[in-house]
Amino acid sequence: MGSGETDILKQEYKVDGKMTYLFIMREYTLFFTLRMTIFTI
Repeated sequence: MGSGETDILKQEYKVDGKMTYLFIMREYTLFFTLRMTIFTI
């Protein structure tokens, strides 16, 4: 495995981690908003 291949793998991992983080944050925000709406009604 060359050094170029490992660099590509690292970059893909970084992007994947960022996407996962954004997805979790979005899901959490939706869940939190729903809960607040239910409590205020």
